[in-house]
Amino acid sequence: MKKTWTINSLDDLNQFASLLVGDLQKQDTSAVITLSGDLGAGKTTLTQMIGKNFGITEPMGSPTFVISKYYDLKNQAWKRLVHIDAYRLDGQNLEPLDFPTLFSDPNNIVIIEWPEYIASVLPKQHTSISITLNENDSRTIDIV
Repeated sequence: MKKTWTINSLDDLNQFASLLVGDLQKQDTSAVITLSGDLGAGKTTLTQMIGKNFGITEPMGSPTFVISKYYDLKNQAWKRLVHIDAYRLDGQNLEPLDFPTLFSDPNNIVIIEWPEYIASVLPKQHTSISITLNENDSRTIDIV
């Protein structure tokens, strides 16, 4: 079932992230979230808000050049939040990165920006989020 939110401010985005984290915490397995949207739509900002809601206090920049960053979680269902930026992986051999093992580890919650570049290795069960930047600088977030 598709759900849609309109985000007009960072407070709205933080509220959305809080609701998403609350839903995710009901799972007892690994969780994979994909974030799609144009450059500047807010994928990294949403990831930062999700991290904040999981208690991450260190800065969470985009892992564009390092591909992935790992953050330890305390007092959560998962031990690690893994933030992946797949933008530079288009056409690359993904086998050495062993994404299936990373995605299936029950200690991980994985957030992937630009998932279309690694679609061939994504698990069938994942939360797909699309962010659209609107003309008035609001965002529309769709979850499928």
